[in-house]
Amino acid sequence: MELPPLRWPRPGNILVKTGHRLVWFMREAIPYFFLGCLILFVLEQLGLLNGLRDIQRPVVVSFLACRRRARMSS
Repeated sequence: MELPPLRWPRPGNILVKTGHRLVWFMREAIPYFFLGCLILFVLEQLGLLNGLRDIQRPVVVSFLACRRRARMSS
């Protein structure tokens, strides 16, 4: 059984394929990014973000062993 000869990829082909994958990733990621920003904005405006932070504080401080900051900005 013969194998075809191995060749180095052409730089232009690499750039084109990288560009297509970058566009695909942006089309997938940008809507989720904006959705996350919208959810955080709404939670902040309703005053629920501080409550959510307070609920998660015991888990973050004790279980994950993160140090507690002296003061959180509000």
